[in-house]
Amino acid sequence: MRANRGRLATCLGGDLLSLFFPPLVAARSPANVELVQERHNRRLRLSLDQRIMAAVEPSDVVAQLWSRVQARDWVGVGDLLAEDFVLEWPHDRVRLRGRANFVEFNRSYPEGWSIEVLRIVAQGNTVVSEVRVPHPTFGPYFALSFYEVDGSRIASWREYWVIEAYDEPVAERARWFEPM
Repeated sequence: MRANRGRLATCLGGDLLSLFFPPLVAARSPANVELVQERHNRRLRLSLDQRIMAAVEPSDVVAQLWSRVQARDWVGVGDLLAEDFVLEWPHDRVRLRGRANFVEFNRSYPEGWSIEVLRIVAQGNTVVSEVRVPHPTFGPYFALSFYEVDGSRIASWREYWVIEAYDEPVAERARWFEPM
């Protein structure tokens, strides 16, 4: 009886499961507990990421993109692009593939430019931005951009650049136009 009382006291003060369920005690070894906790934390992180991605409006992603470009926050810009991101410039007939390539291309562009976001509109996952890019040597330019946003990342970006310049309309059209 005394032996049982000692065993019961140890179990009550320590691990009660070992008295009734010895196999569970083995499953609760520190390594197993750590593995279960890691799996639980991963599920929580995935769940949180999914909620964040669902809560972010595609237009906000594009607004953040332009803000980070203006700040020259190239790591932050990269965070907003999908790994297999694609940029197309149909007017130049070129395509740029990959987040790292986009970031490095922009990081190495000559300084002096700035970003003026004129408007951002969205419908579903498609976002359009109109941006003016003043530069003392190469501009100013306008960029009209079309994005496909997947969750919180830009998957694709199709962009058209035009220089800001006044060209006198040809004589037969002049009566309809005026300078801006």
